[in-house]
Amino acid sequence: MRTPSRRKFILTAIAAIAGSILLSQNLLAQPDKNAPVPTLKGKKVLFVWGGWKGHEAQQSVDVFVPWMKSEGADVVVSDNLDSYLNASLMDSLDLIVQTWTMWKITGPQEAGLLKAIKRGVGLAGWH
Repeated sequence: MRTPSRRKFILTAIAAIAGSILLSQNLLAQPDKNAPVPTLKGKKVLFVWGGWKGHEAQQSVDVFVPWMKSEGADVVVSDNLDSYLNASLMDSLDLIVQTWTMWKITGPQEAGLLKAIKRGVGLAGWH
């Protein structure tokens, strides 16, 4: 096994020390009591679920959608990637949560999703 060069060791050590200093400063920082608390109130969310049955995407709907609604979100639930083709729906969204695995997205579906993301819609995935 080859040992790392002295230069690589020193650079790695410096990076590790700098990272720990930045992390500790971040952890020790006092929270800003005037900072707004993130909220879903008034946000429009598309929750898209499906794909391979073994990942049990339906259960994620049962957990996350009621929580998002309790936080004030207007949630649209879809079990079809064709939701990404609905331009008026996609233009109205603030967030897309996708829990979809082992499936192939079509070119037009992908284009609709990417257009929304480029517009500023948030995207979260759940697996």
